[in-house]
Amino acid sequence: MKKMLTLLCVSIAFLFPFHSVSAQSAYNELTVAGEYLVTAYSFQSPHNAVGMGLEATRWYRLDGDDEWIRLRNHPSLGLKASLGITPNAICGHRIGLAGMLRNPITPVFDWQMGLGISAYSRPLSLVSNAENEYISTLFTFFLDFGFVFHLSDRTCLQLQLLHSSNGNLARPNRGLNYLQAGLAFPLGNPPTAEGQWTDIRTKSFERQREVGFAVMIGTTTSRHSLQMGLFPCYNVSLNYGVRPRPTLAYGATLDFWYNGSHTWLIPRYHDYYPVPVYVGAQGYTEGFWGPLSLKLGVGYTLISSTRVEVKVYERLGAYYNFDPRCYVGLAINAHGGQAEFVELTFGYRMLTALKP
Repeated sequence: MKKMLTLLCVSIAFLFPFHSVSAQSAYNELTVAGEYLVTAYSFQSPHNAVGMGLEATRWYRLDGDDEWIRLRNHPSLGLKASLGITPNAICGHRIGLAGMLRNPITPVFDWQMGLGISAYSRPLSLVSNAENEYISTLFTFFLDFGFVFHLSDRTCLQLQLLHSSNGNLARPNRGLNYLQAGLAFPLGNPPTAEGQWTDIRTKSFERQREVGFAVMIGTTTSRHSLQMGLFPCYNVSLNYGVRPRPTLAYGATLDFWYNGSHTWLIPRYHDYYPVPVYVGAQGYTEGFWGPLSLKLGVGYTLISSTRVEVKVYERLGAYYNFDPRCYVGLAINAHGGQAEFVELTFGYRMLTALKP
């Protein structure tokens, strides 16, 4: 615990430099939260626990000449150091460091997403967890996703989902999930609304509707077996979305996977579904920062192997947009929060303008 506190102090010192920073470019934020650890994706697990979270974030506003950036409705980049104090947790206390992105939806409502690394004080404890089925590595990937409600210029309500896993780089790996609710307190000079909320349109941007497709090529692991294996994976996604602002889009996707590991599962588990093609539907939101974008989707598997016990799946992807139509990227597809597919994506959008 002392080592973790030391690491947190070093992280905070890095996030909060002593020199002054322009109020237009950066500000600090402290968050105090309560959290509930959900293990094995079940609210009835005996390993669930209650704890508290402490977070320190350094937010950097994106500067520019457009009017929408000068208002509070701006995208921001951040670096967050977090500490989870959960005395009865199966893997002990948690410390994490993540890069964050925050994007406004309405004048008082934002969504944010972060990706980084985390570590636990007892990740390999076999005393309280004989099977060690949750975390089997010292460091894990750390996903932070949530919503922010601005109660005032100095207080925010945050609702977040935190997930830790090693991405199936080592077994076992069922991962840990935290449901977190807390209050955030911006320090220094946080951005405030200097005018009324607008449609945030620039002269070169119109509201857009997009209908497109994406081809994903990657690998899948034999998640539902005790053997670690890599198999080819192919996915074709059809999507429909709306981009009301330069910084935000949302929509829905229909996914068709060819799961290479399915042929490995059939003879071992007498699967009644003989076709390695899976079908799923998901909703997504995508934030844009210049040519770069991050997309988070949550969906439900409609057709799949009977071995897929967790029907809910998530996709987190980072993309480079060559123009408004063509993009490439890398995505991680997970079932129930556990990484299964790693996909290289090639996509194309057929855009039409929406009337203002």
